[in-house]
Amino acid sequence: MEYKILFTTPVLGYPAFGGPTLRIENSIKALNSISELHIICREKKSSITTEAISFYRQTSKTFKFAPSSIPGGSSFFKISLIIFFKIINKIYRFAKNKDIVDFNTLFLGSAKDDAKFILSEYHKNSCNVIWLGYGNVSFDLLQELRLIDKNVKIVCDTDSVWSRFVLRELPFIKDPVKYDKTKQEGEKKALEEADMVKLSNVVTAVSQVDLDYYSSLTSKSTARIFSNVIDLKNYNYEKSVCDMGEYSVYLAGTFWENSPMELAARWLIDDIMPIVWKLYPSTKLFIVGKDSRVILSDVENERVTITGRVRSVLPYLCNATVVTVPLSFESGTRYKILEAGACKKAVVSTTLGAEGIKITDGKDILIADTKEEFAESIIKIFENKEFSSILSNNLYRLVENSYSLEKLKIEGRLILEELLDG
Repeated sequence: MEYKILFTTPVLGYPAFGGPTLRIENSIKALNSISELHIICREKKSSITTEAISFYRQTSKTFKFAPSSIPGGSSFFKISLIIFFKIINKIYRFAKNKDIVDFNTLFLGSAKDDAKFILSEYHKNSCNVIWLGYGNVSFDLLQELRLIDKNVKIVCDTDSVWSRFVLRELPFIKDPVKYDKTKQEGEKKALEEADMVKLSNVVTAVSQVDLDYYSSLTSKSTARIFSNVIDLKNYNYEKSVCDMGEYSVYLAGTFWENSPMELAARWLIDDIMPIVWKLYPSTKLFIVGKDSRVILSDVENERVTITGRVRSVLPYLCNATVVTVPLSFESGTRYKILEAGACKKAVVSTTLGAEGIKITDGKDILIADTKEEFAESIIKIFENKEFSSILSNNLYRLVENSYSLEKLKIEGRLILEELLDG
């Protein structure tokens, strides 16, 4: 059978930065190589660069924007209406703790509009499966697709267990109001995930850990592995381009208030690095990522460089002595570790930071869950270059063998064969 996939996603970017856009980019590359791929983008057209549009048009048979991606004109009336409803929302949220107007559907298409458009393109191009990229946040679309067509085959592609991501924050929340709200949000997402498994023909998981969770939600065997992977050819960089000093520590991710990355960065700055600096006072810490400057604006330390978002992390990643993943809560698998492996870098991570990746502590990575252990691991890499080289080369081989684009092609083909060929 010829595989024809209609791939739709609410997250798109090029070049990719961070887990979500890396997940989408590599999924598209893999699926395009094993099928005739048609892409419908649900992210706002105004936020997509011409470079990204050009790349994805070359990496698919057709590329189009969904109704929800294309806003109406920016008339004075529309702008006035937006301001009016924002004021109404603030008042209503204060009284009822929720919005009265959903801005995602006020001036853009709804999930129902998108579902109708997607199904029309699905039939127009004689596709045989709809693949929901970043399915964790596409439940409304999944519901609408099923309401319209009960027989269409749907793969709901997840990059993590979202309910775990939400609920794992609870031990770190001190405000009781926020605690209750977060708990309700996580429990709601867990119920949504149970329905997601029932409504989909296949739900993908990035690791065995996630696969076990999704499999536990239904008696039907619908969950399959579709890993987070790295396109190794994208990780070549000249080391001489960026001078980070003799000893440097690297941390990268996307930041928002009270995010996993904020907690990780502050733990690294306040608790771990002071131990390192006692022995290696010239060590530089580089923190790279979207909104890192905003969230960590209070950090004043000449040994800490906070870059904010950069076009490419490679100048920093390829020149760092140690890559760190000091996460306390998250879900899915860490692209930070896979990217470090692709660049042959030594990594120190918490147990949770390395969740879902088939690493071996002491062989291809160092695992540390206390500030003392974490600092000692960084120092060990500083002091033993031979050991650091062994770690980094082993991690590279692990990524090459188990987390490369070729592996994703194999997993994608297996899913399509089972789903469409029986």
